[in-house]
Amino acid sequence: MQHVTNDEILTLRKRIEELEKDKLIIEEQLEMYKATFARAKDAIVIFDEQMNFHIVNAAAELLFEMPSEQLYKKNIYHFLSLVPSHVIKDSYSILQTEGELTDELLIKLENGKEKYIEYSAKRNAFNNYDISIMRDITDRKNLEYERHLSIQLFQDVYERAGVGIAIFDEAGRIIDANPYFCEKLKREKHELLNKLLLDFVSGHAFEDARIMWRSLKLEGTVQGDTAFELPDGSDILFDFSATSNSDNQIFMAIFHDVTENRELVKRLSESEERFRQVFNHALDPIVIWDGEGTVIKANPAAARLFELPLEDLIQTNMVEFVEEDSAKLQAVTNRFLKNNQIRDELHFRMANGQRKLVEFTSNKGVIDGYNMTIYRNVTERKRMVDQLQESEAKFRKIFEAAMDGIILFNDDKQIIDANEVAKSTLHLEKMGGKFFDILYCSDIKFMPVDTHPNSPQDSIKRAHFSFINGMEKTIEFSYKRNVFGDVHLAVFRDVTERLQMEEQLRKSDTLSVVGQLAAGIAHEIRNPMTALKGFIQLMSAEVEDKYDMYFNVMSSELTRIESIITQFLILAKPQAVKYELVDICELVETTLELMRPQAILQDTALKFESEEKLTKVYCEPNQIKQVFINIVKNAIEAMNKGGALTATVKKDEINKVQIIFTDEGPGIPEEKIKKLGEPFYTTKERGTGLGLMVSYKIIEEHDGVIDVYSVLNEGTTFTITLPATLE
Repeated sequence: MQHVTNDEILTLRKRIEELEKDKLIIEEQLEMYKATFARAKDAIVIFDEQMNFHIVNAAAELLFEMPSEQLYKKNIYHFLSLVPSHVIKDSYSILQTEGELTDELLIKLENGKEKYIEYSAKRNAFNNYDISIMRDITDRKNLEYERHLSIQLFQDVYERAGVGIAIFDEAGRIIDANPYFCEKLKREKHELLNKLLLDFVSGHAFEDARIMWRSLKLEGTVQGDTAFELPDGSDILFDFSATSNSDNQIFMAIFHDVTENRELVKRLSESEERFRQVFNHALDPIVIWDGEGTVIKANPAAARLFELPLEDLIQTNMVEFVEEDSAKLQAVTNRFLKNNQIRDELHFRMANGQRKLVEFTSNKGVIDGYNMTIYRNVTERKRMVDQLQESEAKFRKIFEAAMDGIILFNDDKQIIDANEVAKSTLHLEKMGGKFFDILYCSDIKFMPVDTHPNSPQDSIKRAHFSFINGMEKTIEFSYKRNVFGDVHLAVFRDVTERLQMEEQLRKSDTLSVVGQLAAGIAHEIRNPMTALKGFIQLMSAEVEDKYDMYFNVMSSELTRIESIITQFLILAKPQAVKYELVDICELVETTLELMRPQAILQDTALKFESEEKLTKVYCEPNQIKQVFINIVKNAIEAMNKGGALTATVKKDEINKVQIIFTDEGPGIPEEKIKKLGEPFYTTKERGTGLGLMVSYKIIEEHDGVIDVYSVLNEGTTFTITLPATLE
C-alpha cells in the first residue's frame, strides 16, 4: 500500500475547503435567483408539456387573481375562452416551430374579468418545460383605443365642420385646408397647398392682414376679419381666429364666412356677434370676470368644467374654486397684475367636490374693461405624464442595476442608451455610435458556445475583444429584436475572469495528477536506474573498445532518464527553497556562458543586454538558473539552421524586472502557445514537455509570470517578469 504523506493530506483538505466554498457560492446564487423569480414585477409561469401551470410567481397570482394552489390545477386554455381556436392553434404551432413567441392575448378570469396581456414564451426553456413572461396591458389597450377614437373624432370634425379651417407654417404657407374652406374660396385643395395665405387676401385688406400676421407670430394668437379674393374677382369676408402651437411653428385658423352680414350690421354689432359665436361655441371654457374675481359672463364649456349650471356660475367668485394655498394664489395674482396677462396651472375644487388640475390663460381688461380667462382641464394629461415618468423611473432603476451590460439600439443600429456595466465592459465613452461598430472596430475572434437550436435571435455568442487601450476581454453577448417598437436590446457579459479561473482549475487538476504520477514513477524507477548505471560502468571496463560507443549511448540515455526523473520530483513534492538576493544580470550571463558551447555547435550567437541601473531579486538562484537553461536550450534547438539569441534585462514602471529571451527561430503557432507549460506538451520530436512545465511552476512560486510572443518565420520571445529589489 502506498503511504500518503502529510503534504498530500493537506492538499486534499485544501481542495475539500475550496469545494465547500464553491458549494456555498452556488447555494447563494440559487437563493438570489429564487428571490428574483418571486419578486419579479412581471408574471412568470412555467408550463408542462400539456400547458398546465407548473410553477408561478406572486405576480402571476395577481395577474390571474387566483392563488398558486388553484392555478396549479388549471390549464392555460382555461383562460382563453375569448380567443378563437384557430388563433390558439396557430400560436402554438409557431411556438413549436420557432421555439419562442411574443404576442398579445385577451384572457378571461374565473371572476369574469377580461384582461389584455402581453407575453413572451420560450419552448423547452429547461428540460421539457416552457416558460412565459406575462404583463397586464389592459390599461394601455384602453388608452390606445381612446386615443384612436379621439383622433378619428377630430378628423371627422375637421372634414365636416361648418367653418373653414386652415393650417399653415411659420412662413404663412398653407399646409392643409378643410373642404369648407376650399369651397368658400372656390378653389381646389391643391391650388391652396404650399401657397402663402396672404396671397389670397384682397388688396384693400392686405396691410391689415399683414399686421394681424405679425401679431399672431408675436402673441401666438389673433382674431379679426379679413377679405379674400375669389377667382372671379369678388371678395368673401371671413371672421377668423388663429392660434399657434407651443413653439410658434404651426398655426391654425378658423374662418367664419360673414360676407352676408357685412351689409346688415355695423362694425360694433359684427364684433359683438363674432365674439358671442366664438365665446359660446368655443370648446375651451371661457370666463369673463371683474377685478374682484366675480364671474360676469361664462360660456357653456365653463359651466361643464366647474360642474355648475351656467346661471349659477354667473356672479360666483372664482377664488372660491381655487384649492391652492394662499401664498401660491397670491403669487399668481401678483404676476397677473404686473404683466396684465398670465398662463399657469392651479388645482380647482369644483362644485360637486371633484378636484381638477386646470391650465388657464388670463388677459386683463380685454372685454369692455373686464378680464378674460380661457381654461383647459389637464387632469388626465397630468396623470398620464406622471404614470409615464413613474414607468421611466422604474425602467431606469432596473436598467442601471442590471448585473449584465445592456445596450438599446434602433433599426439604424444607432445606440440609444447603455447602462454603466455596458459602458465599462465595452469601454463606451459616449452614446450615439453604431451598435455593430462596437463589434467590428475591435479585433474579434468568435468562439463557439452551446445555445438553444431553435432560438437564433437569442443565441449566446462569445467573442474575444482586443480594445484600443490594449485590454483584452472574452465577452458573451446576445440580442433581442423589437423589445418595444423598433428598439432592440443587446446583453453583454464579461466572462474573462470566469474562463481564466476554469483554465487555472483545469491546469491545477492536471498538475495534481502529474504530481501523484511523478511520485510513483520516481520511487519505482530511481533504484533500478542506479543499479543499471553501475553495471553498465562495470561492463564497459571489461569489454573490448569497439563497444564503447554503445556503452556511451546507454549511459547518455540513462542520464537523460535520470534528468526526467529529477524534473518529475520537482513537480511531485515541494522543494526546500532558500531565497537569496541575487544579481539577475550576473545569473543570466552565467547561464549564457554555460550554454555557449552548445550554441557554437548549433551555429547560434548568444547576446546579452541590460540597463545601466542593475536590479536584484529575491529568488532561489539554482531554480531560476534552471528556468534560464530550459528556455535557452529550447531556443538553440529551435534554431537548427543557426541564428542569434538575445537576452535582455530591464526594469518596468511598476517595480518589476523583466528577463527577455528573443530568438530567430521558426516561431510557434498561436494555438500552440496557449498549451505551453501543460504537462507532457512539447513541440520537439524527442521532448517530454516537462522542462517548460517545471519552468512555469518555478516562476509561479517566485510570484512571477512567463509571457510568450511569437511570429511565424521570424522568431519567439519569452518574457519572464519577477518582483524587483532596487540596490
